Amino acid sequence: MVCKPEKILAQDQKNDVAINAGVGGSAIYLLIGFYDVSATTTGINISYSPAYSLTADYGLTNQFSIGPAMGYQIVTITYNNYDNLLIRKSIVQNISRLNIGIRLLYHFFTNSRIDIYTGGRPGFSHWSNTNNSGDPSFVGSTSPFNLPSIQWLLGIRAYLIDNLGLHLEGALGTPYFIEGGITLRFRSTKSVK
Repeated sequence: MVCKPEKILAQDQKNDVAINAGVGGSAIYLLIGFYDVSATTTGINISYSPAYSLTADYGLTNQFSIGPAMGYQIVTITYNNYDNLLIRKSIVQNISRLNIGIRLLYHFFTNSRIDIYTGGRPGFSHWSNTNNSGDPSFVGSTSPFNLPSIQWLLGIRAYLIDNLGLHLEGALGTPYFIEGGITLRFRSTKSVK
């Protein structure tokens, strides 16, 4: 008699946890990129980070997971030779966005190494803005504020070994439209039969 090995689902066996760390592109990334082409001729320099992301997905069942999500991105704008009646200097402005949300995912295809999933990510983005102008009327001076956010995503994880893999996600909404990175999987002893 030949015994076949038991099939192991890629991620969402109940109680498993998958942690994703990645980088991606956002609408900010695209808009600033287009603006940067013309801005450099006017004495404005712009630099920006990718959209950094950290998420954790906990398997409620073999098909559904839930977990926290965090994203961060910063844009730095340097105004060379900023000039008003009182001040003439270079001003550095930092605009950052911290997005906090919760992911609700449905895993519709899994096998021993592949996990394909879709779902939503409601949350909010905290925007902050700092600069070294010393000028309260500087156009870039705004108070921090929060905005609600929503994201729909489709993703795939491919495990290279049992607890380590790569992931790629495409999305509509905040904080990124494409993101990829590494995945660490933690198996629950409750999920082993």
